[in-house]
Amino acid sequence: MTFPQVLDRRLPLAVAGSAALIALALSTAHAADADTPVGLGTAERFAVLAGAGITNTGPTFIQGDIGSFPTTDQTITGVTLDGTNQFGNAVTQQAKTDLVAAYNEAAGALPPTSVETELGGKTLVGGVYKAATELGLTGTLTLDGGRNDGMPSDKVFIFQAGTTLITEVDSEVVLTGGAQACNVFWQVGSAATFKTRTEFVGTVMAYTEAITAQTGATFVGRLLARDSAVTLDSNTITRPTCAPDEGGDDGADGGDDTGGDDGTDGTDGTDGTDGTDGTDGTDGGGGTGGAGDGSDDGGGTDGTNAGGADRTSGGGAGTSDGSSSTGTSDGSTSSSGTLPDAGGSSLWLLAAGLGTLMAGSVLMWGRRARGRHSS
Repeated sequence: MTFPQVLDRRLPLAVAGSAALIALALSTAHAADADTPVGLGTAERFAVLAGAGITNTGPTFIQGDIGSFPTTDQTITGVTLDGTNQFGNAVTQQAKTDLVAAYNEAAGALPPTSVETELGGKTLVGGVYKAATELGLTGTLTLDGGRNDGMPSDKVFIFQAGTTLITEVDSEVVLTGGAQACNVFWQVGSAATFKTRTEFVGTVMAYTEAITAQTGATFVGRLLARDSAVTLDSNTITRPTCAPDEGGDDGADGGDDTGGDDGTDGTDGTDGTDGTDGTDGTDGGGGTGGAGDGSDDGGGTDGTNAGGADRTSGGGAGTSDGSSSTGTSDGSTSSSGTLPDAGGSSLWLLAAGLGTLMAGSVLMWGRRARGRHSS
C-alpha cells in the first residue's frame, strides 16, 4: 500500500476522533454547573417572599426583607422584623421576577443525581440531587462541605423535588465540613411543609403551592413562594450570608507620609524588607525614603524608593491564600493572578482533540504536496 493510500484511510479516522474528543470535552464541562450557586438577583435580600400573601401566628423573628406580590395581603402581628417590609412595591416586584429566573436555574442545574424520597439518615456532599416526585426528611440530613481545616467551603447543594418537600417533627439539616447555608437550595414543584420544631437550612423556592412553617420551626435560609402564600407560626428565619472559602482578608495598604505603617489583616505573608536608600528625597527626613513594612501577618514585600521620597502603600496586600504582592517604586502593588478553573480534564480533552485535528491537516497537506511533486 502506498503512502498516499495510507493517508486516505487514516485521515478520516483522525478527523472523526478529533470531533469525538471535542464533543466529550464540551459535554464534561457541564458538570461545573453543580459548583455554581443559584443566582437569586434582588430576591437575595429577602427572607420571606410570597405571591399570595404572608400570614403569621405567634412570636416570629425574621432577619431579612419580606414582601408579597401580586397579592399584597399580610397578617404579620407578632413578627419582629430585622429588615424591611417591602409589601408589594417595585422592589418586591423585581424580586419576584428574579425568583422565577432563580427557580428555573435551580430546576435545570446539572448533572443531577437521583435520590430516594427519604433524605433522613443520609450524608451528602456538594452536588445536584433530584427526586422525580416528593422529597421528605425524617431525622437528620447531613451536608458535608468536604473541608477539615475549620474553614468555610464553597460546595453547592441543589435539591430538585418534582412535587412536595415535607419534613417531619424534630427533623434537622446539619452542616459539616465547612458547608454553608447560603450554598444550599431547594427547588420544590408544589408545596413545602416544615413540621413542628424542624431545624432547616437553605433557600426554599416553591412553585405552585404554599410554604408552611409549623410551630417552632427554624430556618437559616429563605422561604420564597412563587405563586402562593407563606404561612408562619412562631418561627425564626435568618437570611444566610456566605463567608469566603479561604481564610483572611487582603492586607490593607500600609504607608503614611512617613515610610508606611504596617498593613492589617493579611495572612501568612513574609515581612517586607527595607527600601533602598534614595537621594534628595522629599518628606523623607534626610532622603531615606524607605517604604513601610507590609502587614505583620500577611503583608507583601516592600517596594523600593527610587527617588528617596516617602511612599504610601509601602506594604503589598496580603492575599487570602497567604501569597504576597510586590510594591513598585510609585507605591502601587502588583499581584500574581491564577487562571480560573475551567473544568480540568475537559480542557485536556479539548486540547487533545484540537491537536489530533491539526495532525490530520498536516497529513492532508503532505499528501497533496507529494501528489504535486509526483505529477
